[in-house]
Amino acid sequence: MAAADSSSPREENVYLAKLAEQAERYEEMVEFMEKVAKSVDAEELTVEERNLLSVAYKSAQDIALAELAPTHPILRMMLEMRSRKHLSHNQAMGSNNVVVGGMCITLNIDSMLGSIVGF
Repeated sequence: MAAADSSSPREENVYLAKLAEQAERYEEMVEFMEKVAKSVDAEELTVEERNLLSVAYKSAQDIALAELAPTHPILRMMLEMRSRKHLSHNQAMGSNNVVVGGMCITLNIDSMLGSIVGF
C-alpha cells in the first residue's frame, strides 16, 4: 500500500494522493490531501503538496460540475465561460472580467460554481 514501511502518515497520504490522481479518483485524492493539510500548518506544505491539493479540488469540482451541467443551463453557461476564460489572454493576466452585452463585468466564476456545487 505505502511506498515504504518506515514512511510517515504524511508521506503515505501524499503517495496515495498521487496514486489516486493517476487512477483519476479525485474525490479520494481530496481526502488524502485534506489529511496532509490538516496535519501541518499551511506554511509548511511543500510546493508539491499544494499543487496536489489544488489539482484534487479542481478536478473533483470539474467532474461534479460536468455531471450537473446537462440538467442545469446556468451551470452549462458558466462552464462555457470558464473554459473560454482559460483560453483567453485575460486569464494569463489574472483578470476575471467578462464582457456581456457590451458591459464589462467582473466575475469570480470558480467561486460562483463552487457555491452552487458545494465545493
